[in-house]
Amino acid sequence: MFKKLLLVVLALGMASCASNKLATEKKELRVDTRMSHSIFLEPVDPEQQIIYVKVKNSSGNKDLRLQRAIVGEMTYLGYQVTNAPSKANFMLQANIRNYTSTAKAPDGSGETIVGAVLGGVLGSAIGDGKGQEIATALGAVAGGAAGQKFSGRNLDVEYTALVDLVIAERSNNGLVDYRNRQNLTQGEGTSVSANFTNQSQWKKYRTKLVSKATKINLTEQEATQAIVNDIINSLSGLF
Repeated sequence: MFKKLLLVVLALGMASCASNKLATEKKELRVDTRMSHSIFLEPVDPEQQIIYVKVKNSSGNKDLRLQRAIVGEMTYLGYQVTNAPSKANFMLQANIRNYTSTAKAPDGSGETIVGAVLGGVLGSAIGDGKGQEIATALGAVAGGAAGQKFSGRNLDVEYTALVDLVIAERSNNGLVDYRNRQNLTQGEGTSVSANFTNQSQWKKYRTKLVSKATKINLTEQEATQAIVNDIINSLSGLF
């Protein structure tokens, strides 16, 4: 019995040490925003710096408000923001596709596994050789609560935003041809391939932004503001 209780103490001690180490290593907020493809725009005279901005949000999170932030940054950079695409020389269109979060326990495996390990030890200790299966099941419940209590003090939390981005500049050399191919399914076992060409007065560039914020016990509010700021910094470097 004493040995089993000693195992419990050691397990809880390990969880506490891992938690303290994690708190030291990741106590500062870290934000990393990466662009899938670089975009290079032609420089224009100040009077031609007119841009149309439209941001959509299909992530389901309404707190990630990029529209206002982008408009503010473009104004700061000296651009005139217009609601009429026909008057613009640049367009910035974005869709916030996903905004997700993950939380890991100090051991990196998640609270449920920590709870299961502690639960197995506690269950054996409670059973003391009698009714081990029942005791282990009861101990797993207790262990889950213990694991959450100890590891939950410091959780490694990460928020990730995925943004689809289209930036366009008006062409000064006539219309631009865009060739597209679509594969369509019609009914069961029938598919149709379609090729078509569009002409546009815009040169369009597509890319993706992935922005991640990590910190111990990071809150959604803090992560959202940090991610918005870092995305804006990345976008401002294109103009």
